[in-house]
Amino acid sequence: DGHTYAVIGVMPPNFEQEPIPVDVWLPFPSEGAMHGIQHGWVTIRTLPGVTPERLRASLSSFAADLTRRFAPSGAELSLQAFSLRPNPLQLSEYHAAMIGAAIGILLIACANVSALMLARGLGRQRDAALRLALGATRAVLVRDVFAEVGILTGLGCAVGLIISAWGLTALAAAIPAEIASLGLTDPSWSWRVLAGAFVAALVSALLASVLPALQAVRTDPAGPLKESAGTTTGRARSRFRG
Repeated sequence: DGHTYAVIGVMPPNFEQEPIPVDVWLPFPSEGAMHGIQHGWVTIRTLPGVTPERLRASLSSFAADLTRRFAPSGAELSLQAFSLRPNPLQLSEYHAAMIGAAIGILLIACANVSALMLARGLGRQRDAALRLALGATRAVLVRDVFAEVGILTGLGCAVGLIISAWGLTALAAAIPAEIASLGLTDPSWSWRVLAGAFVAALVSALLASVLPALQAVRTDPAGPLKESAGTTTGRARSRFRG
């Protein structure tokens, strides 16, 4: 409107402070400009090393100055500080609920895989006993169990990454253009989520391998070999193979 303003700062991309993005902030034009305004935003930039105590003291002094200069008679302004830099490690109740559900699903999957590996180990007791009788160590049997579960874990991770990539693309394509006006950005990869998923996969593989590995360690070569001593050829076991 014919006025000239000095640019004192440019906010970073995707800056979100209110439900509706703000393009330009203008200074208070005159005394009593905050008449009728019950709340508002004041953006400040602190010096490096400013402690919260020092910041609260400065804000109290600043609020008193704002009250004196701009607030109507009888009104008193107060300031509360919120960091504009988001904390990626801060979890809300929604995030905690989703993480809890994911952990529950992982535990169910660990129980299922562990049960299948136990059943498979029961079907392969004679093979394990024969290997032990031929000189194999129990550590070799344990390593085989961890290797089999590790293969299942690796395949699950690969499938999960593929589905995640497809899901991100499909979700980004399905977001209406009007949503962008609310300051929301397209979904993208997060190395923290990937690292957490990798750690969860390792823990799941270990949990699913513990009981089958203990079963392999406790295998007694004498029992299964005596049971099959009446035959010259080993019976093919079809249970639990799939």
